[in-house]
Amino acid sequence: MTQDHKQVIEILALCFPKAFFVEPRQRLPLKHQIEKDIKPDEVALAAGQPVDVNGAVDFYRSHYGYQIQLQAGAARLDLNGNRAGTVTDGEAIAARQRVVEIRKVMQERKAQQQPQTTAAGRVLQSMHGNNSDDQFKKIDASPLPKASASPTPPMPAAATQASRPVKGLSSEQKQNIIARYRAGEHTDGIIRDCGISSTTLYSVLHAAEVPLRHPGRPAGSPTSMHLRLPRSRRWRCRTRHR
Repeated sequence: MTQDHKQVIEILALCFPKAFFVEPRQRLPLKHQIEKDIKPDEVALAAGQPVDVNGAVDFYRSHYGYQIQLQAGAARLDLNGNRAGTVTDGEAIAARQRVVEIRKVMQERKAQQQPQTTAAGRVLQSMHGNNSDDQFKKIDASPLPKASASPTPPMPAAATQASRPVKGLSSEQKQNIIARYRAGEHTDGIIRDCGISSTTLYSVLHAAEVPLRHPGRPAGSPTSMHLRLPRSRRWRCRTRHR
């Protein structure tokens, strides 16, 4: 389930860029039980399949990069990036203990891998005797075949969304959304003018196979998504007159 959780976190970072971040070093303390504020149906619409929101949020909070940010007095954020609580002294102490445990596990894994590397070096030395470093450089070896470049894995649910129609929008409305997005317009303006949710915007772009902007940057950076929360109401998308 680890890989599935990472994919769901990417979706959450697209839908709620002021609360969730793909890059662990950018993560900030979240509001308690923030998963109750997330509508699984809308996240599933963006992912193209049912998702485990609770499991993904738990995985997000258990990461080293998140735990190290739980400092006493730090603000907890809601889905809009607004302050919704404060990290207490007890929570900060528990987080520090968790960080120590994670570091210990990482050191144990590193120690287990190190003897294997040392053993491989001893085998290589026994094969070539007491050759010096210069002598090793003179040993000819056949070149390794070049590895073919593997294609970059698509964003979650791109394949499924490409063939799935977005309900409630006409072809003209979809073309208007796509044209404005490709022109570099901020997504918050598209969402506001067209009266759609962030997940609907995400689905329209995926269906048209439009490359998405990077979701892992802070919400204030020039390349961030600037998506708003999904809206409960739906209005007709009006064509922008210039």
